[in-house]
Amino acid sequence: MPLAGCFDAFGSVPPPVSAASEAEKRAYQEIPAAPQAEPLAVAAPEPPRPPVSLLLQPDLLEQIGQQLQQLPEFEGQPVRLVRHVNFYPEWIDVVVQDPKQSSHYEKYRWQDGRWQHRGPDQVAKASRPDQMPASRVPWRIAAQVYQQVLAEAAKLEGSGPIRFINFSMLRQQPHFQAVLHGSRENLDLQYRPDGRLFRRRPF
Repeated sequence: MPLAGCFDAFGSVPPPVSAASEAEKRAYQEIPAAPQAEPLAVAAPEPPRPPVSLLLQPDLLEQIGQQLQQLPEFEGQPVRLVRHVNFYPEWIDVVVQDPKQSSHYEKYRWQDGRWQHRGPDQVAKASRPDQMPASRVPWRIAAQVYQQVLAEAAKLEGSGPIRFINFSMLRQQPHFQAVLHGSRENLDLQYRPDGRLFRRRPF
C-alpha cells in the first residue's frame, strides 16, 4: 500500500521549478532587443557625361583630316573637298570629289570615331563648286576659331547655342564663318584660314 503524500513515478504532477530557473527566465525576457541596423544608403547613379565637343579638340580635328585622306576607297590618291567643311560639336560633314571619277561627288560624315559614306551629292555635281585638297584644310584651326566665336557669343545679348563652324573653300578667299543669333541683333563672323578675324558684321 503506497505511503500518503507520495506520488507514483508515472503521475502527472511535474517536478518543481527551481528559483534559479525562474530568475534566468525573467532576466532573459528583460534583455532589450538589439537595435535595427540602418539601411545602407545607395548612391544614385551619376548621369552620363555629355561628349566633349570636337571643336574643343584641335589634335583630334587634325587626326580626323588625316583619316579622311587614308580611307581605302581613295587608294592613296589625293582627296579634294568641295564647297565647304561643316564642323559640328559631334560630327563633321564634307563633300569629296571622287579621285577615280572626277564627275562624281560623294558625301561623307565623321561621327563616332570614323568616316562614313552617306551617298552621292548631286548639288555639287550641278554647280561645279570651288575645291581644295583635304591636306590644305586647316582642320585644327577650327578649334581656335570656335573659342573666338564663344567669346563673341558671351557678349551678344540673348545669344543662342553655336550650331556649327563652316569652312568655305571660295577660290578667292577661303575662310571660316559662324553666324550668331541674339535677341536684339545677329552677328556674322568670318576668319582667315590661320584663325584671324577679318569680318564682323551685325545684321
